[in-house]
Amino acid sequence: MRKLAILLIFTMLCSWNLLSEEEPEPAVAKLKRIKLSEFSDPLPVWETDRVRLPFRFAGNLILVQVKTDSLVGDFILDTGAPHLVLNKTYFRNYPMYGEIMAAGITGSAGTGSQTRVGKLDFGGLHFDNVDADVVSLGHLESQRGTKILGLIGLNLLKKLELTIDFDEGTLEFVRINRQGDAVDRLMQKPDSLAMELRMTGDFRLIYLNGSVGGKMLQFCLDTGAETNVLHSELNNKVMQQVKLLRTANVSGSGAKKSEALIGRLNLLTMSCGDYSALTTSVMNISALREVYEESIDGILGMDFLYRHGKMLINMNKGKVFLWKRAE
Repeated sequence: MRKLAILLIFTMLCSWNLLSEEEPEPAVAKLKRIKLSEFSDPLPVWETDRVRLPFRFAGNLILVQVKTDSLVGDFILDTGAPHLVLNKTYFRNYPMYGEIMAAGITGSAGTGSQTRVGKLDFGGLHFDNVDADVVSLGHLESQRGTKILGLIGLNLLKKLELTIDFDEGTLEFVRINRQGDAVDRLMQKPDSLAMELRMTGDFRLIYLNGSVGGKMLQFCLDTGAETNVLHSELNNKVMQQVKLLRTANVSGSGAKKSEALIGRLNLLTMSCGDYSALTTSVMNISALREVYEESIDGILGMDFLYRHGKMLINMNKGKVFLWKRAE
């Protein structure tokens, strides 16, 4: 039986294939023996060129209702998760393959499996035969006081264009052609108020560049992170831009909590403008950098995103567009 491991950071999940059948040591060095698993990117099946769905917030997490085979319920939209993740509370009777060991910056987060769902249906848009990790998300449910079936991860968004309208509380999925353009470009074309950012890295996550303290940094854009994060081992010029306010216990998708420093980032400069007084957690994210083999310096979460009225993601084009919030 294949063994797998999952890294859980806030609501971010990254699954790994173990290269050895030996029991892993409880040290970060074990990451050198594992690599990211590679689920295929599911192909969307369209009944219409555009599908618009309402969403609601649970805390700072975006919840959208999706039908998974015969089960209907809320999923977190999580661009920090590389693929679909299911809550084992509701999918425990599915055929499973592959053993999963979950771990993260707060320590062990339990075990789980992998499975495949026959149909993931958004209404007017669906995906067939989608592979997924199955783990416990009971901790998230307890925190938010709501039923959560799983996480909608990034590979479900790679063959379409997604607009998140924070002001209207809607998600709009749009069919794209082979060139990555929306089929109804006249309606979908970003207007003059949209600010364009280009993705960097290998597109396994959404990476964007920004400058703090005169140093260029690479951030992961994560709708599943309720706050922003800076890597604790960045240089002093960067850290001098953070006004530390307090310590707090933070948790990921597992129940174990860890202490982090919470502060305000004085200034983040990006190609779309300057951002001040961003609530930011200072944490060690070396494990995340190790797994993705990327210099990930931080995470831009909902505290950053909600400063905008709307966001468009086109993974095929490697572009993100942001609109200023309506006055």
